Amino acid sequence: ICSAAQAVNILIGLAVFFTYGLVFYIVLDIFWSEIKHRYSTNEKLANYTLRTALVIVSVVIAIVVPKIIPFVSLIGALCFSTLGLLCPVAIEILTCWEDGFGRFHWKVLKHFVIIFTAMLAVIFGSKSAIEDIVKTFF
Repeated sequence: ICSAAQAVNILIGLAVFFTYGLVFYIVLDIFWSEIKHRYSTNEKLANYTLRTALVIVSVVIAIVVPKIIPFVSLIGALCFSTLGLLCPVAIEILTCWEDGFGRFHWKVLKHFVIIFTAMLAVIFGSKSAIEDIVKTFF
């Protein structure tokens, strides 16, 4: 009999196993739209071969680079702040420029606070991720 933690690990493993192909749906669609004209006679076999190759390549990368988590943290620190905070503010500034920034320019203050928060997230998130990379590899 397994513990609750072991049961959860088994269920997570099964979920990944059964849904792993869904991750590659968009990637496969992009690849397939570029190369399907070359395989008009055996289209289904070529599609399955491409799917299998993509899965094998991703598994090989996971085996070859087992300590990728610190790099994922660095990418997350940079991308979250940029895409999640800075881009929406820039889009709102550009689209609302003609309408003004509200009474007492309250939107300027809001944008400043969000940009300041994004900069803090970039600085401290990157610092923490770089420290983890240094600890892991040096």
